[in-house]
Amino acid sequence: MIRKWVFFCGIVLSTSSIAEIDTGTIENGRGNIDSGEITELNSVIIDRTMTLGGREFARNFSNFWRMAFPNMKVVVTIKEFASAKSGSQIFVQYGSETLQELKINGRNGNNRQQAEAVAFNVSKKIQRIKLTEALNPDVDLASDEI
Repeated sequence: MIRKWVFFCGIVLSTSSIAEIDTGTIENGRGNIDSGEITELNSVIIDRTMTLGGREFARNFSNFWRMAFPNMKVVVTIKEFASAKSGSQIFVQYGSETLQELKINGRNGNNRQQAEAVAFNVSKKIQRIKLTEALNPDVDLASDEI
């Protein structure tokens, strides 16, 4: 009976601390959740890596992206396919399109320069895609047939 009570108290304490976190203010000063202000979310980078080298690459990529392109509003996915023999293969995707593909070796250690170069190339490709979409709003370039 005592074990059940301790477990229940632990759950109550953990949920109350989560509630305090959810209703707190946002640290960067963009808004206050308590006052009902809506904060704006810029880029979202989804990390689907699994090895240490892949996660380091994704962290370096997202850090550079946040500094270099703070106003770009996109969703980018970083996927990794790991191989013990040949290293990891990284795919950087925008929507369903793969924009950059590269191989990293798990033993490289620091791959910050490589991640920054990939982030820069991906941003240029996304800007080109957005420009093309703005100039050609309809996928079908021909006029409607009647």
